Amino acid sequence: MAIRIPRRTALGLAAAAVVVAGTGLALKALPGESSAADPPDLRLGQHTCDQCGMVISDERFAAGWRASGSQQRFDDIGCMITNYRNAGRPNVKAWVHDYDSHSWIPAAPATFVVSSTINSPMAYGVAALNTSEAAAALATASGGSVTGWDPLVETLPAGAQHG
Repeated sequence: MAIRIPRRTALGLAAAAVVVAGTGLALKALPGESSAADPPDLRLGQHTCDQCGMVISDERFAAGWRASGSQQRFDDIGCMITNYRNAGRPNVKAWVHDYDSHSWIPAAPATFVVSSTINSPMAYGVAALNTSEAAAALATASGGSVTGWDPLVETLPAGAQHG
């Protein structure tokens, strides 16, 4: 035996279901909400480096990571690498700012230039670039060397000082 629901009641229930479903979608898309796959939230001049405590002010060298609901921000790529090593190399999604465009790019596929003439905030002298061509041009101009993320993590010297 089927239960009969008046048409007006059925339409009201359907409308309520649409409103509830739409509210759930809207909550997922609120501004400021982000997932572990997104770069860290960063407000230049307001956030401080999670390694050295300096205010993050030079976008060319900003870096950060996200992992399982947490995020960390750094004023220098070298600070992020130092923190990453000290934390036991956790499973994170690391991000760096492209030296030229100042946009967030994933660290793993980025190309890095290391040079004593690159004046990064903590004097690690590391810049990230989105293309190998841009990295080669900066390396030539700065007298630096080009490397990838994994070799950089393994070889970057610790103990930088304020630049």
